[in-house]
Amino acid sequence: MKKHGLTEKEQGEALTVAAEIINIPYTFESQAPFRVWIDKDENIYVDIKSAGVGFRAELNYGDIGVATLKNNVDVPTSDDLMSLAEQLIDDDVQDFLLGFAMDAPMRDNGEYASSLREAYQAFTTK
Repeated sequence: MKKHGLTEKEQGEALTVAAEIINIPYTFESQAPFRVWIDKDENIYVDIKSAGVGFRAELNYGDIGVATLKNNVDVPTSDDLMSLAEQLIDDDVQDFLLGFAMDAPMRDNGEYASSLREAYQAFTTK
Protein backbone atom coordinates (compact mmCIF):
# COMPACT_ATOMS: atom_id res chain seq x y z
CA MET A 1 0.00 0.00 0.00
CA LYS A 2 1.39 3.38 -1.02
CA LYS A 3 1.78 5.94 1.74
CA HIS A 4 0.20 9.33 1.11
CA GLY A 5 1.45 12.45 2.82
CA LEU A 6 3.71 12.86 5.80
CA THR A 7 3.18 11.78 9.38
CA GLU A 8 2.55 14.49 11.95
CA LYS A 9 6.15 14.10 13.16
CA GLU A 10 7.50 14.44 9.60
CA GLN A 11 5.35 17.53 9.04
CA GLY A 12 6.66 19.06 12.26
CA GLU A 13 10.25 18.36 11.31
CA ALA A 14 9.74 19.83 7.82
CA LEU A 15 8.14 23.00 9.22
CA THR A 16 10.93 23.40 11.78
CA VAL A 17 13.67 23.03 9.14
CA ALA A 18 11.89 25.45 6.78
CA ALA A 19 11.57 28.01 9.60
CA GLU A 20 15.29 27.77 10.37
CA ILE A 21 16.26 28.20 6.73
CA ILE A 22 14.05 31.23 6.09
CA ASN A 23 14.84 32.59 9.57
CA ILE A 24 11.43 32.83 11.22
CA PRO A 25 10.73 31.92 14.84
CA TYR A 26 8.82 28.65 14.95
CA THR A 27 8.73 25.37 16.81
CA PHE A 28 6.22 22.65 16.05
CA GLU A 29 5.87 21.85 19.74
CA SER A 30 4.61 25.37 20.51
CA GLN A 31 1.65 24.78 18.16
CA ALA A 32 1.94 28.42 17.10
CA PRO A 33 1.21 29.16 13.46
CA PHE A 34 3.98 28.95 10.88
CA ARG A 35 3.60 32.55 9.78
CA VAL A 36 5.44 34.38 7.02
CA TRP A 37 4.80 38.10 7.35
CA ILE A 38 4.09 39.99 4.15
CA ASP A 39 3.53 43.33 5.94
CA LYS A 40 3.43 43.50 9.76
CA ASP A 41 2.12 47.08 9.85
CA GLU A 42 -0.87 46.13 7.68
CA ASN A 43 -1.24 42.73 9.45
CA ILE A 44 -0.91 40.76 6.20
CA TYR A 45 0.65 37.31 6.41
CA VAL A 46 0.67 33.78 5.03
CA ASP A 47 0.00 30.93 7.44
CA ILE A 48 1.30 27.52 6.44
CA LYS A 49 -0.55 24.67 8.10
CA SER A 50 -0.20 20.92 8.20
CA ALA A 51 -2.91 19.12 6.29
CA GLY A 52 -3.88 15.55 5.48
CA VAL A 53 -1.68 15.18 2.41
CA GLY A 54 0.89 17.93 2.92
CA PHE A 55 0.78 21.64 3.69
CA ARG A 56 -1.70 24.41 2.99
CA ALA A 57 -0.78 28.09 2.58
CA GLU A 58 -3.37 30.78 3.31
CA LEU A 59 -3.04 34.52 2.70
CA ASN A 60 -4.64 36.52 5.53
CA TYR A 61 -5.41 40.17 6.14
CA GLY A 62 -5.79 40.41 9.89
CA ASP A 63 -8.29 37.75 10.93
CA ILE A 64 -9.79 37.55 7.45
CA GLY A 65 -8.71 34.80 5.09
CA VAL A 66 -8.13 36.36 1.67
CA ALA A 67 -7.32 33.18 -0.25
CA THR A 68 -5.70 29.77 -0.17
CA LEU A 69 -2.47 30.16 -2.14
CA LYS A 70 -1.62 26.48 -2.19
CA ASN A 71 -3.71 23.57 -1.03
CA ASN A 72 -2.28 20.43 0.52
CA VAL A 73 -2.15 18.57 -2.80
CA ASP A 74 0.08 21.33 -4.24
CA VAL A 75 2.59 21.05 -1.37
CA PRO A 76 2.77 17.36 -0.44
CA THR A 77 6.45 17.00 0.53
CA SER A 78 9.03 18.74 2.70
CA ASP A 79 10.88 19.81 -0.49
CA ASP A 80 7.68 21.44 -1.77
CA LEU A 81 7.31 23.19 1.59
CA MET A 82 10.88 24.54 1.35
CA SER A 83 10.26 25.82 -2.16
CA LEU A 84 7.06 27.56 -1.05
CA ALA A 85 8.67 29.09 2.07
CA GLU A 86 11.58 30.44 0.01
CA GLN A 87 9.13 31.93 -2.51
CA LEU A 88 7.21 33.69 0.26
CA ILE A 89 10.26 35.59 1.52
CA ASP A 90 11.13 36.87 -1.96
CA ASP A 91 10.59 40.67 -2.13
CA ASP A 92 8.81 40.53 -5.50
CA VAL A 93 6.44 37.81 -4.30
CA GLN A 94 5.75 39.76 -1.10
CA ASP A 95 4.97 42.92 -3.09
CA PHE A 96 2.65 40.90 -5.34
CA LEU A 97 0.78 39.39 -2.36
CA LEU A 98 0.61 42.73 -0.55
CA GLY A 99 -1.08 44.34 -3.55
CA PHE A 100 -3.58 41.52 -3.84
CA ALA A 101 -4.42 41.53 -0.13
CA MET A 102 -4.85 45.31 -0.01
CA ASP A 103 -7.28 45.20 -2.95
CA ALA A 104 -9.25 42.17 -1.76
CA PRO A 105 -12.94 42.68 -1.15
CA MET A 106 -13.84 41.77 2.43
CA ARG A 107 -17.09 40.02 1.48
CA ASP A 108 -17.96 37.57 -1.26
CA ASN A 109 -14.38 37.32 -2.42
CA GLY A 110 -14.56 33.79 -3.88
CA GLU A 111 -13.95 34.87 -7.46
CA TYR A 112 -11.18 37.25 -6.36
CA ALA A 113 -9.54 34.46 -4.33
CA SER A 114 -9.68 32.15 -7.35
CA SER A 115 -8.02 34.75 -9.55
CA LEU A 116 -5.32 35.21 -6.89
CA ARG A 117 -4.48 31.50 -6.91
CA GLU A 118 -4.15 31.57 -10.70
CA ALA A 119 -2.17 34.84 -10.74
CA TYR A 120 0.12 33.62 -7.92
CA GLN A 121 0.83 30.42 -9.81
CA ALA A 122 1.62 32.33 -12.98
CA PHE A 123 3.74 34.91 -11.12
CA THR A 124 5.86 32.33 -9.28
CA THR A 125 6.45 30.11 -12.32
CA LYS A 126 7.75 32.80 -14.72
